[in-house]
Amino acid sequence: MLRISRFAILLALLGLAACKGSGAADKTRPDNKPEDSQTTAELPGGGERPFAAKSASAVGPADFLRLSAVRLSPAAINAAVDISAEVEVMPPVPEGIEFEYSWFVSNQKVDAATGSTLKSGNFRKRQWIICQARATAGGKVSDWLPSNWLRIANSPPQIEAVALDNFSVPGRFTYQLRASDIDNDELTYALLAPLAMGIELNKKTGLLTWELDEATVEKFGETIELSLSVSDNDAPPVTGSITLRFQKKTEKKTP
Repeated sequence: MLRISRFAILLALLGLAACKGSGAADKTRPDNKPEDSQTTAELPGGGERPFAAKSASAVGPADFLRLSAVRLSPAAINAAVDISAEVEVMPPVPEGIEFEYSWFVSNQKVDAATGSTLKSGNFRKRQWIICQARATAGGKVSDWLPSNWLRIANSPPQIEAVALDNFSVPGRFTYQLRASDIDNDELTYALLAPLAMGIELNKKTGLLTWELDEATVEKFGETIELSLSVSDNDAPPVTGSITLRFQKKTEKKTP
């Protein structure tokens, strides 16, 4: 009797283990979809942000529709340009596929950006940009896939053209050099040429003044080109020039 009881107990234990194994296997069937888990990605600028991540054991619609890459362009981005996202899908690519996008600037989601383009004005210099994308087709939905991080580079200042009239000599020539910077950096103006000719340029305001006489006209002729530069102190300066045309003042003769 003792031997039979031990044998019966062994059979019962084996049966229980088989039932548990069958129940675990049922959880991996396509009609039993486990919930997405959450993982975190470390930001280049510091901190973390949660990303949706499908369980490695999951089997469902996402397993038949996958993205291979999300690429951002252009590679060199500054605050004056738009950023575009391009999604690559692992073959076979189904018909009628559509994409969803989520843009993040320095760990903050840009709610207004839902398409493949992030317009300039939504970010500034030194911020980090990332885009997540996913695809839908035929009732299937892929997992979200993030792009690489891109950092916004410095934008060079832009010199504004100002029309010049002929200048009558002798006299005091005044010119306001104008420039703008989308990053709102402080600008510095400089005179490159000609030097040592009495030309004064305020490096903060861009105001240029020059006392001119007939001797100057005789030395340079009827025209002279002034070379100037503007810098935001974060990149090589932007250069430009203005051309000044002289004319002598006519004296009125008394009758």
